[in-house]
Amino acid sequence: MTGAGDVLNKASRWDEASLGPMTLESIRRLFRPESHYRVSRNTYPAGVSFNGWSAARRLYVITGACTISVTETSWELFTGDVIDLPESDFRFTVARDRR
Repeated sequence: MTGAGDVLNKASRWDEASLGPMTLESIRRLFRPESHYRVSRNTYPAGVSFNGWSAARRLYVITGACTISVTETSWELFTGDVIDLPESDFRFTVARDRR
């Protein structure tokens, strides 16, 4: 993480020993009842980059690598990373190669 990392959350690692392999289904099991949460899968090709705005959210990187930039803070995230992101404008970039 670079920038004002102490202001925003840091990424953590999925606890495979306690939760099993990270899959969309294992993530959904954490959020019950299902009617109170929306768990969505987003998949992007390597090298894609875009700007957007989002409400506060938790991001799980099931496979691949990406960079998320919010204001002056950026996180490089890899398979197994979990991060809570603030409501904000953001820049999202998918790594060109799989790590």
